Amino acid sequence: MFDFGISTYLKLGAVVAILAIIGLGYWHYTSLVDKVSSLKIELADKDRELRSAKAAVEAMNDVVEDAEVQQAKSSTLQTAVAKARPTSDIELPKPLADAFLTRFGGSQ
Repeated sequence: MFDFGISTYLKLGAVVAILAIIGLGYWHYTSLVDKVSSLKIELADKDRELRSAKAAVEAMNDVVEDAEVQQAKSSTLQTAVAKARPTSDIELPKPLADAFLTRFGGSQ
């Protein structure tokens, strides 16, 4: 009834193999599409975190810069006050004065 030769079975096997390869390729493609969409979402999250961290670093740099400016102003003011103050007006606190006198000798 059906007279299939060996070449017919080889042809059918080749067709099935080709269809299987096409199916596996399609399955692989759809899995990659899913991964790409999840990676895009993850990348967007990381980008937002990076921008937030970048803004925080810039704010911290501004604070440090302002602190340095204030420190310079304070140092200048302290120097000016120290130069304007008479030297006889300077008095060490009692524990510091005692330690100084013990170390270098002398009396109050």
